[in-house]
Amino acid sequence: MKKKYIFILIIALVIIVIVGIILAWQKQTNQIAVNTLPKPSVKPTTTQLNLTYQYVGELPTFNKQITIYSTGKDEAFSSQEIQEYGQKFGFTNSSKQLQDISGIVYSFKQNDLSLSIFSNPPSLSYRNFTSPGSNKLSQKDLVAKAQEFLDTAQIIGKQVMLSTPYLQPIAGSQTGEGLLKTTMDQASYVEINYNLVLDKLPIIPKDRQSYPITLLLNLDGSIRKASLTIFTKELSSLGKVTPAEPAAALQAINAGGGLLSKFSNPNQAYTEIDSNMISTATLRSLELVYLYDYDTNTLQPYYRFSGTANTTSAELIEIEVLITALPQEVFQQENN
Repeated sequence: MKKKYIFILIIALVIIVIVGIILAWQKQTNQIAVNTLPKPSVKPTTTQLNLTYQYVGELPTFNKQITIYSTGKDEAFSSQEIQEYGQKFGFTNSSKQLQDISGIVYSFKQNDLSLSIFSNPPSLSYRNFTSPGSNKLSQKDLVAKAQEFLDTAQIIGKQVMLSTPYLQPIAGSQTGEGLLKTTMDQASYVEINYNLVLDKLPIIPKDRQSYPITLLLNLDGSIRKASLTIFTKELSSLGKVTPAEPAAALQAINAGGGLLSKFSNPNQAYTEIDSNMISTATLRSLELVYLYDYDTNTLQPYYRFSGTANTTSAELIEIEVLITALPQEVFQQENN
């Protein structure tokens, strides 16, 4: 009888240890539960075409678990915050409140300067149409001027960082419209782009689907235009998940599940293509990015495929396609 009690006690201890190990593992991995994550609603920023996509080479694998983040709800800018932004960019007057499709916009105007601060998502647009000087800075000094501007703006929080800047010489009109990539000796401006980076992955705002920070500089180093995503949020982890297989994501794209986020002829200011002139695209690279969805207040991993396509008139088109990197079972079920 005593041996029986000892045996039962041992079995109970083993069960307790196993349960403890499972609970510790769940706490450590913090897995996203099935049917719990809000599904992002991402609107196209370019014309969507029904293309057949082929990937050249071997698809990379992403076996490491990825953290899903909550960004928290956006709070309205206080009048003090708005005024402080204006002062950072040299405005001495007060802002005016305007209304557009995104909500309230705070607008500053002073001589040849303008600044618009948007609430949803938090972002700002700066314009300076003062005539530039005749001196031309080196690329290194131009990047330093861009960094100085961003340091003054203070638009990112402590949990994210800026990527290495990407500088592109630009030819364009005096208004800065109709910009074309060119060489430095032919450039009228330089465009400097930055990603926001979290866990070594770039953050892509869903309304832009590209660089969240873009600056257009005159060659003397003055800032002509700036389009900046404000990201000062305190992020919290919602859990982790293993991404879906890239091959499954590519199959879903060919079934119409992806989002064409870039469709551009690098030799034209504006790309307009008849859908009958292009039917296939060749994808050559794949990376993981975080999609910043300010409606669901989350950062979720997406696959970004990049490649090119050729039209029937031999135009080379640069293409990028976004699709969720998460298995479908983690998303909340839609109500019928």
